[in-house]
Amino acid sequence: MPFGPPPERDPTTPRRLELLRAALRALPPGAKVLDAGCGGGLFLSGMLDWGYEVTGTDLSSKALELAAEIGETVSRGPDEACFLVRRRFVWMGRWLRHGRCFPDWQQRLVRRGRARYEDRSVNERLVVDGKIGKLKGCLIHEDRKGLSAWLEKHNRYSTMEALESLREGRDGQVGPRLFTRDPIARKRFIQRRVWPWVPFKPTAFFLYQYILRLGFLDGAAGYRYARLKSQYIYWTELKKRELLRTDGARPRGDRV
Repeated sequence: MPFGPPPERDPTTPRRLELLRAALRALPPGAKVLDAGCGGGLFLSGMLDWGYEVTGTDLSSKALELAAEIGETVSRGPDEACFLVRRRFVWMGRWLRHGRCFPDWQQRLVRRGRARYEDRSVNERLVVDGKIGKLKGCLIHEDRKGLSAWLEKHNRYSTMEALESLREGRDGQVGPRLFTRDPIARKRFIQRRVWPWVPFKPTAFFLYQYILRLGFLDGAAGYRYARLKSQYIYWTELKKRELLRTDGARPRGDRV
């Protein structure tokens, strides 16, 4: 259901879960299940709760290759608690190879009980207890929902991100680290220790993504995406200032 409501809001979800469980009753307890195209992980979580050993992978043209790599990785009993997978982002029909869009490392293979999500309402990441490795395969994320859906989503996300930016630094989040192999921890370092002091954030972000990170090599799609992402930054900063003004707090002096 790629264009339908989210599974947790879909009235047919309970029935689909019931049918899924009935289909899995033929499997022995603790059986290994590969969930190809797991999406948000709703059904994957259900199978884990039912006692199955589940490996989830997003559906892509190279899903079988990635699934084989995941199978080999799991079978050798790795020490890592989490593995990162590169994601190819296809937007407006074009794979964005530049502008920090690739490789976009995602946390996708996680040892159960060794990771938990951050205390965050948006753009949350896993806090991993243990070593982090990387897989060679790629996921392919193709956005086919259209520009209106993208704008609606990022308008909503900018509100949530503005609220979260005022709560940063609390416990239960990915620790910011600069000198680490974990790209997510490095990104958190920039977000918390560098980004708050950058002036003219929307313009700075556009120049960084489109010029410094070679987004212009992705043609018109690269330009449009960089412009829209900088607009998302602008929305977030405006909403943050509105919240600060409402709460009587004082911003750090950065300019929008």
